Amino acid sequence: REMARLQSFPDSFIFEGSMKKAMWQIGNAVPPRLAECIGFALIPYLTDIALNKPSLVTVKPPEQIQLVFD
Repeated sequence: REMARLQSFPDSFIFEGSMKKAMWQIGNAVPPRLAECIGFALIPYLTDIALNKPSLVTVKPPEQIQLVFD
């Protein structure tokens, strides 16, 4: 149960299947509270897209960082 709490699952959440399957579900899950925060943050942007409003956000491509030094 502690693993589920760390992933922000409520104590009332019931995992289906075996213990092994439950551990797999918990380990591969996006924490529900994180998903909720991301969802609420996206609502204004998705609403603007749906209403064909110009976006106030610009997305830059990620920079390439050299991890290996010559």
